[in-house]
Amino acid sequence: MQALTTAVLPVFGIVLIGWFAARTRFMGEPAIDGLSRFVFNFAVPLLLFRSVARAGLPEHTPWGLLLAFYGAALAVLLLGFAAGRLLFGRGPMESVSYGATAAYGNTVLMGIPIVLMTHGEAASLPLFVIMGVHTLVMVPMVSLAYAFAGGRGRGLRGALGDMAGDLARNPILIALILGLLYARLAPPLPRVADEIARLLGETAMPAALFAIGGTLARYSIGGQVKHALMLSAAKLAVFPALVWLLADRALGLPDLWVQVAVLLAAMPCGVTAFLFATRYDAARATVTTSVVLSAALAVLTLPVTIWLAGGA
Repeated sequence: MQALTTAVLPVFGIVLIGWFAARTRFMGEPAIDGLSRFVFNFAVPLLLFRSVARAGLPEHTPWGLLLAFYGAALAVLLLGFAAGRLLFGRGPMESVSYGATAAYGNTVLMGIPIVLMTHGEAASLPLFVIMGVHTLVMVPMVSLAYAFAGGRGRGLRGALGDMAGDLARNPILIALILGLLYARLAPPLPRVADEIARLLGETAMPAALFAIGGTLARYSIGGQVKHALMLSAAKLAVFPALVWLLADRALGLPDLWVQVAVLLAAMPCGVTAFLFATRYDAARATVTTSVVLSAALAVLTLPVTIWLAGGA
């Protein structure tokens, strides 16, 4: 456990430095936003493109891994929705925000760096299999949930438009598709291009962690702490537990694949859930509080999750 804590603490150390830099205004919001855009639009896409272009995906689609992760994600989304409606008496739209908060983790800015830093390059295949369809699964799932809950006047057509726009503009999805096409149709990356992609990709992990710390600095405890604690528990504990049950006990997937899926599921609540809550004006204060609380609690829960899953 001490070794796991030692491995994870530097990750949160970088997050804390980013948070401190933004909180003290040493780096203002435009600087943090610029760094986040660099990570999301360049560093992480090039990291994924290079990895997929060099390795490709397995001949047979690992449906078991996808079923374990996204089946658990759907279950947690429904659990969060039910808790919002039945336990806290929230309306349908607010309850969808509860479900999205419990299911939508910080998989890009925090998940990718932590998985690679704790499990090494061997974790790339299951990591990129999950990330390869993350946007394709999660964006429609959440968008349609809001549409069926009422959509605040946007309706199904508005939700479908939002969903199509989110997918078409997502640089990570584009990078993965291009990587797959390149792996199938083109020769190995030219040395210069490969080196450019490698150098930019290597900046993804520390820059992403710094950026998420700076981004968290602009959020605060906005209310509904009891609700946020419940959602944090669903995200940090229930989601990874369900993934483990499906991946390990039900499907018997390889140990490393189980560990990667469980660790990705154990990431704190993602900022994307806040963006959805803002778009639909539904439970923004609760979602904001959940993002902050889950990030703080993850310092304690992630080492435990790695240890229980039998990780590094």
